[in-house]
Amino acid sequence: MRFLMPVVHYLYSNFHTKAQLYRMLKTISKTPISFFHVSAAYEKAWELMNTYRSNWKETYKKHTRRIAELHVVLLGRPYTVLTDAMNKGIPNFFASLGIKAFSQDMLSYSNPDTKAIEPLFKQLHWHYASQILESAEVVAKSADAYPVLVSAFKCTPDSFVIDYFKKIMDAHQKPYLILELDEHSAVAGMITRLEAFKNVIQNEHSQTIRSWQETKCCAS
Repeated sequence: MRFLMPVVHYLYSNFHTKAQLYRMLKTISKTPISFFHVSAAYEKAWELMNTYRSNWKETYKKHTRRIAELHVVLLGRPYTVLTDAMNKGIPNFFASLGIKAFSQDMLSYSNPDTKAIEPLFKQLHWHYASQILESAEVVAKSADAYPVLVSAFKCTPDSFVIDYFKKIMDAHQKPYLILELDEHSAVAGMITRLEAFKNVIQNEHSQTIRSWQETKCCAS
């Protein structure tokens, strides 16, 4: 069995990635292949990916447009959160409980929204870890969104993320749920935890909305 392993580093330029892909593909292509063809294919794929990302963000805005609509945002590595084999059907379970579930890739935010946790990024060297914590900060400050961190059991980078994630949530006094999954995770036990989390966030959200309405009334 032969493995194809181009060295792709997210901190480097796109040119570096294209060059790595070109070197790899040149060794296995049965027909002549040029750097131009690889570059064009890469740009097309990059454009398509950005289009999908933009559509995800618009979908989130569309489905959370109603005022005071409680929902959860699943935080974690995309291959853990978005694949059925890894996420154990968590999005569908939330749907069966009447709660919409979204992924962190659907959030829209800018640097000012995560400025408070910038010092954390100097201590983290993992791309997805930074994304997860950025999303955690955004969700923690939302009145209607509640975070569910989905991690892989005994994953070392995830262990660091969990510690920082808890600190962010505690700083904002935000209810949260952490699910560490592996192939042996019991679905029945997970459903019980999701049901309990639903009750917690519904109670907390009702209190938040009530406080907001009282504050608005007094201000008037």
